[in-house]
Amino acid sequence: MLDDCGTSNRNDLLVIAIEALIDSGVNPGPQIVDAAGSLGFKRAHAGAFLGKSEGGNPDRHRGQRGADGAYRLHSARLAA
Repeated sequence: MLDDCGTSNRNDLLVIAIEALIDSGVNPGPQIVDAAGSLGFKRAHAGAFLGKSEGGNPDRHRGQRGADGAYRLHSARLAA
């Protein structure tokens, strides 16, 4: 899937990978980081991205983490 994205920018590819993981049900932080690592990304990079992109404002954040620790994409992101 990542080979068909039309970009070689690692940040862009990480965003695509993490959003695809969350969308497919891989949504606890440690599982996302491990899966990103298995795809060839640095685990620290994936963890930092999750922390920086998480919050309640869909205009500024890609998703948010629930009380259960699972990450969810904002509904505006899902429609895009």
